Parts: sequence; structure tokens; C-alpha cells
Amino acid sequence: MVARSGMETIIFYGEFHLQHRYLGPLMFTVRATSEDSTGFTQFELLYGLRVRTPMTLLKRIWMGEGENVEVKTAYQYVVDLLERIEETC
Repeated sequence: MVARSGMETIIFYGEFHLQHRYLGPLMFTVRATSEDSTGFTQFELLYGLRVRTPMTLLKRIWMGEGENVEVKTAYQYVVDLLERIEETC
């Protein structure tokens, strides 16, 4: 099976019934890659922002770059959200 996206040709190998699993990550990669003609990614052209991948977030945390936002775990975020909802109601 061959999928065509612009000038790129991507060939899927393996079993055809499993290829739907790779389509999401593949399309994310295509949309996060900058185009030669514009110099921007499809994501930047659509949303006006740069893509924040897990690797870029880790780099910002490790290098201490960007704003000093408190990094919370998913559990702590849910606990804080529940507290704010209870205070509102």
C-alpha cells in the first residue's frame, strides 16, 4: 500500500489490518515537518503556533528554558481541578 502526501511517498510495510495504528503518528509527523517552500510546518500555518512535542517539552524542562510554570503530575492536576470545581459549586 502506498500513501502519497504532496511530493513525499510513504510505503507501508507489514500487515494491512494493522496500518490504521500508524496513520495518526504518521500524519502528526508530516504536519510537524517544515515545508521547503514556506519554511513553516502545516501546524504553524493552521494554528499560528509551533508544535509542542513531548521532546520539546522535555528539553525546556531539562534546560530550564521558558516560563517558570510549576510542573504537575496528572494526578495532582486532577486533584487541583476537583478542588476548584468544589469551590465553584
